[in-house]
Amino acid sequence: RPALGAGPGGAEAPGAPIVRTPVLGSGHETEVLAAGDPERLESGDGRTVAYDSASETDTLDELPPTAAWRTHAYADSGRDAYGAERDPFDDDHDGGANARDDHGAPLDRVSADEAPGYVRPEHRKRRLLVLALAALPILGAGLYPVLTAAIVASVLVVMRTVAITFESLHGGREARGVRRADVLRHGLALPWYVVRAMAGLIPSAVVAASTGVLVLGALWWVLQSNHWVPVPVRERADSVAQVVVAGTRNAGWVFVAALCFTAAVVVFVLWFGPASRVTRDGARITLGTLAPGGRGALGVAAVVLVVGAVLVLWLVLEKQVVWWPFAGPPDLS
Repeated sequence: RPALGAGPGGAEAPGAPIVRTPVLGSGHETEVLAAGDPERLESGDGRTVAYDSASETDTLDELPPTAAWRTHAYADSGRDAYGAERDPFDDDHDGGANARDDHGAPLDRVSADEAPGYVRPEHRKRRLLVLALAALPILGAGLYPVLTAAIVASVLVVMRTVAITFESLHGGREARGVRRADVLRHGLALPWYVVRAMAGLIPSAVVAASTGVLVLGALWWVLQSNHWVPVPVRERADSVAQVVVAGTRNAGWVFVAALCFTAAVVVFVLWFGPASRVTRDGARITLGTLAPGGRGALGVAAVVLVVGAVLVLWLVLEKQVVWWPFAGPPDLS
């Protein structure tokens, strides 16, 4: 609303009178000054003080005592502004500790540590380390094919169990917050997680086993029946090493190479086959937990190097292939 004495648009009308209105109970009159009259403001009668908007006085300590009032915090009296007792279930005053829904039922609350927004730990990928670890079953299959297959299957079940447990634990914490009984509850559920891991391994295991049987069966048949002799066996005659006529018999290490090649194919299918994402996640989580950081990776790499060197040495020395628990290699000739 325009000031008294102002014309249309808020501008002062020429010759507008100065209006004085009495202030009830004060014995004084207030004077409505014309808009845009700085001289009149500066020449006040002592009862009205005008402050320059461009003044450098912009802190509380520099203002006159009557220009700003300091505030102090007082203890909560338990009553509202009207003196009535405050509702104990009012979220605005108790921090929501006793909050209730529209039906009067108490709402579930979590502590500050259990607040929503829980972030699960992250484990980075270790491609080179995983590749180095994959070399161990490939080399081991050339010496202990059946035992290596059993060990690989067991390791895969463990890794999948780790991934399922990790997802169940941290997924629940992301949805409901951290609870004291989380570790105990998931520990008791471990047998169920193992069953889930074994069931989830079936698709990739069936595909990998079928691929391994086809590859090894074909190679074993052409090599054992001497239809293909890439490296013939050497025999001694008259203390002079002579090569037996090509096509008669393969050298023993050729069969070892066939086992290692088949193991490489099987490991590849197990790692990238159907439903194998959980396996890769479990390997990443396991390595991130047991071998964190650069020192952990170096430690695992050192172990892989030592075990791999022993396996390579046995292969070079043409150690006999152990087919336990079977009596010997398959006969496809």
